[in-house]
Amino acid sequence: MRPSEGDLPAAFARQLLAADFSPTDRARYLELSEKSQLGQLTAEEKAQLDDLLTADDVLAILRAKATSSLKNSRD
Repeated sequence: MRPSEGDLPAAFARQLLAADFSPTDRARYLELSEKSQLGQLTAEEKAQLDDLLTADDVLAILRAKATSSLKNSRD
């Protein structure tokens, strides 16, 4: 994805920066995170938490690319 290369169109970069988890997904993440810290996750819950963490990582990379793109943007 080359996040340091700012080659996204400015409008798309702005949309990426506005993207976020829904309140429901954020609440679920917090719930699972707390259960994980307490050592109380089921295998299914661990898989859900892993999926949310992976999605958060991908979103962070895309946001970095979007930020770089906007710095390089002329519009």
